[in-house]
Amino acid sequence: MQAEVLSTTAYRARAFSSFEELVIPPGCYVELPPCPYSQGQTVLVYGTLVAGRGWNVSTTRGSRATLTGCTIEGQGGALELTGCIGTLRGATQALAQHSTLELWDQARATIDEDPGAPRPSNIRMVGKTHCVVRRGKPRIFPAESAVVEAGGDAIVAPSGRQFCGRILAAGHAVVDWNAGVYPDDRFELVLAGDCVARVVLPAGELRAKATQRARLTIDARPQGRASLEIGDKVAADIGTNCTCTAAGDAHVTARGTARVRLLERASVTEVGDLVDVRQGAAPATR
Repeated sequence: MQAEVLSTTAYRARAFSSFEELVIPPGCYVELPPCPYSQGQTVLVYGTLVAGRGWNVSTTRGSRATLTGCTIEGQGGALELTGCIGTLRGATQALAQHSTLELWDQARATIDEDPGAPRPSNIRMVGKTHCVVRRGKPRIFPAESAVVEAGGDAIVAPSGRQFCGRILAAGHAVVDWNAGVYPDDRFELVLAGDCVARVVLPAGELRAKATQRARLTIDARPQGRASLEIGDKVAADIGTNCTCTAAGDAHVTARGTARVRLLERASVTEVGDLVDVRQGAAPATR
């Protein structure tokens, strides 16, 4: 049974039962205290909601919600979430702190939280979703065509699904990517700042660019492929099935049958006798 709640005053004036689904109509603004029922109560939001802990909230396109400690099913709208858990779908946009969320379809989330907090956010991404980390140490698990902009101290790792999207890492972010038994990943990795990337890709394909002081280690054995472009003071450790063009003051440690092209002041340390090192730009082709 549904019951419309037109205002905060209206909610306080009436005693609702735990069996009623509260509906916030378009154009209405309602503030709800922590849910009085231990099992939670459902709120369907078309207007604007500010809610305390314990509510089960469903949002729709055009709605707005500021939630603390709630369960969220976002089907649209603009959300501010603190300590929430749930799923965001459609074109939902959320600013989240210390929340556990799944993003589907074209949902977007921005993480801005205290990096020293005991409960960092945990974000799983599927489809054409987008996640931006401004601050904090959340764990991000992208899949399919997702795009991650990982700043702060974010940690990006595989989700267990195929990934064909893009990771842009900066600040002190860490990309810890071990494809393991999921060998079909084909993605782009862009690194800057002081971030670190460790990639194990037994099959599939990686295209990587790194600048500033980034560090990356890539293992593409036995059937993976990795192509790198690095510059500034980047340090890269690569092996068999990897090719790298290094410029600036970058340094490459090359193993196995890695191929390296050095430009400007870039340097290389060869491990083994099978590394292919060349100096200067590639010849022009027509």
